[in-house]
Amino acid sequence: MRRLACFTLAAATLLAAPALAQPITAKPEPAKASKDPAAAPAGTYALDPHQVGVILRVPHGGGFSFSVFRLAAVSGVLSWNPANIEASKVSVKIDAKSLETNVPGFAAQLTGPNFLNTALFPDATFRSTAVKRTGPTTGEVTGDLTLHGVTRPLTLTVDLVGAGPALRGPAVGFHGHGVFHRSDFGVGPVSAMIGDDVEVTIDVEFDKTT
Repeated sequence: MRRLACFTLAAATLLAAPALAQPITAKPEPAKASKDPAAAPAGTYALDPHQVGVILRVPHGGGFSFSVFRLAAVSGVLSWNPANIEASKVSVKIDAKSLETNVPGFAAQLTGPNFLNTALFPDATFRSTAVKRTGPTTGEVTGDLTLHGVTRPLTLTVDLVGAGPALRGPAVGFHGHGVFHRSDFGVGPVSAMIGDDVEVTIDVEFDKTT
């Protein structure tokens, strides 16, 4: 009886061996971004609307805090030239009606006729006019900001966050920062309670299209 049990166990082991020998399929490695601008090849890139954040901060209450706003609907195109960064160009369009705040009813007031007047000026745009490389992964992008029907120059300091092959193909991402004055664009009354300086922070990813 013991001999029969040993024979049965050996036979089962031999039958299971081919299945156990099958290779285990490894999960694909997650995309890893590079700090090398050349990791994203030259070409045209489209702004990923799901990987973008435009945050505005305005002094509030005479300097006690900042009011923080988010613009949710953003589109844009990047012409990327890693071999000659200065030749790169970017254009971005923002739906001004997509302004969001955590104060009920405040967004409707700001997009109304006394401030942004989005019924008459539905979009804000930024189109680069010059790109300057200031370091291996940093630069300055100067362009024309059009807001509330007025166009003024704006310079953004920019950091390369990452570049290289992503899940959907080549991608490149940036963090940008700049400051402009509401009074330059005729947006709303300027008073001690509502600051004139508008600090803008941008986090954005572009995906290669051609």
